[in-house]
Order: sequence, then structure tokens, then C-alpha cells
Amino acid sequence: TSRDNAGMFKISPQVRFVALFIVFYVIMHLSYLAIPIEYLINFVYRWGINEPAAFVINSIASENIVRVEGHRLISKTAILEIVRGCDGSGVFFIMASAILAFTASVTYKLWGLLSGLVLIYLLNQTRVVVLYFVVSKEPDWFVPLHTYYIPTLLIIIMCCFFVWWLDWVKKHDSRFQSAA
Repeated sequence: TSRDNAGMFKISPQVRFVALFIVFYVIMHLSYLAIPIEYLINFVYRWGINEPAAFVINSIASENIVRVEGHRLISKTAILEIVRGCDGSGVFFIMASAILAFTASVTYKLWGLLSGLVLIYLLNQTRVVVLYFVVSKEPDWFVPLHTYYIPTLLIIIMCCFFVWWLDWVKKHDSRFQSAA
């Protein structure tokens, strides 16, 4: 921060970005926690995550039919339960907060949010399918993959996406063209 000619404090772009990032993340996270768990289980987890995952799993490994019961994927060899946070929301909140905090036009922010949401959805669906097979075939691998490796990989991928989006915005948004 510094003082401008009128004696007012002027916030640096970096401090502004971090402050906005934190505000957006907290708002999204608290809003997510306010969603009733019954809605998540009966609508989001069942129809948005489990039904598509069961379709993919049954297409890949038809010898072991997977059925959906609310927030669970169930077969003869495995039960995988989707709970709050297993929907990719945390990674989306990080990515969305960064995009919203960055100075860009609404159009570029919307494109970033939409394409990031699609990427996170596809990555999370892949994660659910992989974790189902891990539980089914190598259950000892589940905890380290679920807790450490896959979440870290998703965050790294989303950071790379954000850097790509920043580069794309800076190449196409006219307010950055004049600064170059």
C-alpha cells in the first residue's frame, strides 16, 4: 500500500488480488456449506456425479455391475460414497476466486469460469471413476490417493489452467494490449 496525492491509501494490485481472492473464496465456501445435505445427496451427487460415473464404470467393466443408491456407488466388490467436498467444489472455489479477483472484463471472466467448471467436472468425474476401481481392486491405495495425491494433482492442474487463462486474457483483452 502507498499514499496517493490526496493522502488516501492506495492498495497495490497484488494486495487487491489476494484480498478479493480470500473474500470470494470465503463467500463461496460458506454458501456451499449452507446447501442442505439432502439436496446434495439426492440431486447433485446422485444425478451429477454418481449416475454418470456408474455409466462409465459399467461401460468399462460390465462384469461387475455398479448401481447408484443416492450418494453411493455400489457393486459386489466396492462401495464408494460421495460426501460434501467430493464434488470438486473446493478446487472450483480456488479457481473461481482467482478468476474473479483478477482484473479482466466480465466476458473473459465468464469464459474462464465456464471452461474451468467444465474442466473440473471432467477431472472430478475421472477421479470418482478411478477411485471406484481403486476401492474395488486395491483398497489399500484408496486413502493416500484420495487424501493426498489426487487432490494435489487437481490443484496443480487448476493452477496451470489459471496461468493459461491469464495468458489468454492478456493476449486478447484490449486493456492489456495497450500496456504491452
